[in-house]
Formats: sequence, structure tokens, C-alpha cells
Amino acid sequence: MTDYTLNDHAQDVQDLASLREKWENYSGNNPSKFRADIETAKATLARVERALKDTGVLSRTTQEELDAALDKAYPNAHTRQIVQ
Repeated sequence: MTDYTLNDHAQDVQDLASLREKWENYSGNNPSKFRADIETAKATLARVERALKDTGVLSRTTQEELDAALDKAYPNAHTRQIVQ
């Protein structure tokens, strides 16, 4: 696994914001302009955030903590399966 830093996270947030600004300011006739780049930037940011949360650098939300506890307690449970 690649080690990410808070600087990587900040750079990815800035890159995504820059792409969204370019898309908002685009006055051409192509509605899909920058969409692929934006989706790639969102996926990269999500990957970095997930890695930073897994290592404890970023704090998880309450829901993410609950999900992680359930995943640890029931690793073989399927989505929406009721466990006891």
C-alpha cells in the first residue's frame, strides 16, 4: 500500500477544485468536457482519504467507525445480511 500524507490529500482536494472550476467556467458546447478528469480526481481523492483514515491520520465519521467495527466482527457477512 502506498503511504499517503496530508500534503497528498490537500493537493488532491486542490486539483479537484481546480477541475470543477474549469468545468464551471467552460463556455463551449461539450457538456462532457472535463468530466473524465473530474471523475478520476474524485476517485484518487477517495483512495487517499480511505488510506489516511485506515492509518488513523484522518479521523473517521461515526458511521465509518460503526461500519469498520461490524466488518471486523463479521468479516464474512454479506451486504444487508442480518447478523447476531
